[in-house]
Amino acid sequence: MSGPNRPMCLVTGSPGSGKTMAAVIDALRFQGGLYIADPHAHSLAENFLLHATGDVLFDRLSDPFPLGYGLLKPSRHPDPRERSKENLAEARTFTDILIRRQGVESLAGSPLKDEYLTALILLYLNQSDA
Repeated sequence: MSGPNRPMCLVTGSPGSGKTMAAVIDALRFQGGLYIADPHAHSLAENFLLHATGDVLFDRLSDPFPLGYGLLKPSRHPDPRERSKENLAEARTFTDILIRRQGVESLAGSPLKDEYLTALILLYLNQSDA
């Protein structure tokens, strides 16, 4: 679990060693908003939902009628340079939305987090079928 004072981490282990339940416990203890992207059945997202209380928005992306958020809209500009500029602006705006709950104005103090988050969003925006 990451947060303003918690590093990102990678947990490895053999099947059945408790990695998923450890992540669920971390997620349940976290006080902020969470986004759990998990395409697998019977895994992290499902286990989290079994134990979560309070307001939870669940969207199984594989359902035939997913919720329509429209939060990230890739540019359709015909000029690749302009399309790249528009996608970068969209990524910056979405990053601002994501960090708002942390009570910070920008990720200037966390350049690696800024770089990784921007790269991840741009990866999504620049896919041809996004």
